[in-house]
Amino acid sequence: MFILSTPPTESFETISRNLNSYPASLTYNSQSQLVSIVYTISVDNIVTKLFTYENDLLTSISLLKNNIPYRTKIFNYVNNQLIGFTYTN
Repeated sequence: MFILSTPPTESFETISRNLNSYPASLTYNSQSQLVSIVYTISVDNIVTKLFTYENDLLTSISLLKNNIPYRTKIFNYVNNQLIGFTYTN
């Protein structure tokens, strides 16, 4: 079973890869943008990815464990061009 540790020890990318094998529910906004994916690992272990947009650009993906912020990947743009990203805990 996939369990997120507290405090976070797994990288954002490792968590994202591991989640792909679990049942997921996807939600889209009125602009057809993906806004969340909820992964049900077990009854008491739910992981959510939240997608945030600004001016149609993906600005961040946040991972939540049972609705508690876990890790976030923030995308950086210059003139609407992706120039990099950073991670937060």
